[in-house]
Amino acid sequence: MDKESAQKKKRERAVNFTELEIRHLVDVAIKYSKIIENKQTDGAMWKEKDKAWAEIAVEFNAITGGIHRTAKVLRLKYDGIKRGLKQKQTKNKLEKKLLQFMTLSVHGLPAAGGNDSDIILPYSLTDSRKELLQLQTQIAEHEVLQKQEFADMQKKILLDRDQREQLQHDMIMKNLNLQQQLLLDTNERQQKEHDLHVQWMLLKIENEKADLLIKEKQLQ
Repeated sequence: MDKESAQKKKRERAVNFTELEIRHLVDVAIKYSKIIENKQTDGAMWKEKDKAWAEIAVEFNAITGGIHRTAKVLRLKYDGIKRGLKQKQTKNKLEKKLLQFMTLSVHGLPAAGGNDSDIILPYSLTDSRKELLQLQTQIAEHEVLQKQEFADMQKKILLDRDQREQLQHDMIMKNLNLQQQLLLDTNERQQKEHDLHVQWMLLKIENEKADLLIKEKQLQ
């Protein structure tokens, strides 16, 4: 492979995934989740995972029909998607802990003099608790919204897969119907050819009989 071809191939691999490609990747990977998400680390399982990713790559590229993605690239992208989801969950947990820590710090922060009587409380305890409750509610609602969006995305992926499978089924049935019609046409044509051949043979026999009768009369 020359240098120009190698650079071109490298640029193709560097092209970012589109949202549609990500959906297709998740759609195909879900079918092999029992293997690729298996926690076993023995050699046999690694071979099974490599085989599964090779099959995922074949299905993925057949669906997208665009930039060819290798099994290694798809595997890295899939791992990146999972890391992104875990980071979002971790971030939400850290936000909760930080919010609790900030609330405790505000209520227990002493003034410059160091006397307990000089503790600074910008808000009353009741107001702070209300604010904390509101923030916790907003965070919880945000988490619910994220989960709902993820569930909607999975549902959309499943719907797309069902529609694609239905389309494939319809195409297969149409192809079978065409093949059946061609077979019927072929059989009908063969039957006509056979009938014509039989008629020709009968006509030939009749002509031979007529020739024999003429010869017999001439001999008489």
